Amino acid sequence: MKMFRDPIHNVIDLDTGDKRLNQLIVDLIDSSEFQRLRYIKQLGFAFFAYPSGVHTRFEHSLGVAFMAKRFIDKVLSIEEKTLEQHKGAEHKVILADFFEKVRRHRGATIVAALLHDIGHGTLSHITEHLLDVHHEDWSREIIEGETEINHLLVEFDKNFPQDVLGILGGNETYPSAKIIAGQVDVDKIDYLLRDSYMTGSGYGRFDVEWLLNVLAIGIKDGAVEIGLDEGKGLSVAEDFIMARIYMFQNVYFHKISLLAQGMLKLMFERIRELGQKEAEQLFPNKSFACLFFSPKREARELLGDFLEVTDLELFGLIKHLTKAEDEVLKVLADGLLNRRLFKQAPQGDTQALRGFIGASREKYYMLELGGEVLHEKLSYTLGRDKVFLFDKAGTSHEIHEKSSIIPPRAINLNFRKGYYVEAKALAEFIKTNTSQS
Repeated sequence: MKMFRDPIHNVIDLDTGDKRLNQLIVDLIDSSEFQRLRYIKQLGFAFFAYPSGVHTRFEHSLGVAFMAKRFIDKVLSIEEKTLEQHKGAEHKVILADFFEKVRRHRGATIVAALLHDIGHGTLSHITEHLLDVHHEDWSREIIEGETEINHLLVEFDKNFPQDVLGILGGNETYPSAKIIAGQVDVDKIDYLLRDSYMTGSGYGRFDVEWLLNVLAIGIKDGAVEIGLDEGKGLSVAEDFIMARIYMFQNVYFHKISLLAQGMLKLMFERIRELGQKEAEQLFPNKSFACLFFSPKREARELLGDFLEVTDLELFGLIKHLTKAEDEVLKVLADGLLNRRLFKQAPQGDTQALRGFIGASREKYYMLELGGEVLHEKLSYTLGRDKVFLFDKAGTSHEIHEKSSIIPPRAINLNFRKGYYVEAKALAEFIKTNTSQS
């Protein structure tokens, strides 16, 4: 079985104890669809703010699979203790069924964890809106379609593709789905620790070994939930939630990253303005052009083109556009390639600035960055961010009921709206306004 050296987990050992399953995992990692993840940055444009944040979906996927294996084995190790805790209770049948299904789908869950990000496109989430197809849909097409991965899964077990998709889709038939996408799940565990370490920010750190040690299983509103031991797990639960809030605030929605994303969006909007016939000639990679100009087609029809496009093709396009005849494209592409990002306009001159930009539409652009879209993603809310703590009697408590740090209300980060303009245009605007005054 292959092992990988890793800065987060030290040694990633995916040995499941099943030789046939081990070979499947090795073959999946060696597939062209999985190797493609080496060329998809985990954090998009975050490297403009954090230069070392250039890690990829490849190593994150390995980390999530490794944590899934550890998580499942920990859950199964507390089966006897949990059933004894609920001895004689009506919940015992539900719990016994939960553990039986987790054990039965152990292999499929590890594989699902490995493949959970297989459908990510260039720069991860950033370009999803360009194609109007989410990465979950691409993942389904890769797992079900004519791919190496599908062939390997079917060869292992004809039902494996559907098992993997059921787990990734959160199907209630597969309770281990909560291990990959829940409130305390292996995806969040790996990306918080990895993104924090690789950016050097430190905001996402928490004691993952202790978190694993205090895992607990219990019942909440008639459903089995994965939580933490109340007596021993409160502090690490608080750390975990605050790590997520701080990472969103300081890394995932860093102003520089959002600004670069906005410039990329403007670049693609400008390409569309030129019209398809002229714009198609701007793409060095024809698969990228096909994807860009066919956003409403079924993902299955575009899968071959999708798999041909990675960050390499995107930055190849950006570099190519630095020599475009269109000045707007040239300015935007040069800014994205050489980190010549737009500058923030002075507060209070919004109306005059809009007028100036409007009059110069063929030459310059302006970005507006605000918090409307980001509030929900950055907030801590009771309805979504439930972390359960189970006491010795198996009674569940939500974390805000026991914590003096996590309040029983939403935590929102309010972004101050800002206007950002291409540097020369901003200088011209400031000079004009100053001379007039």
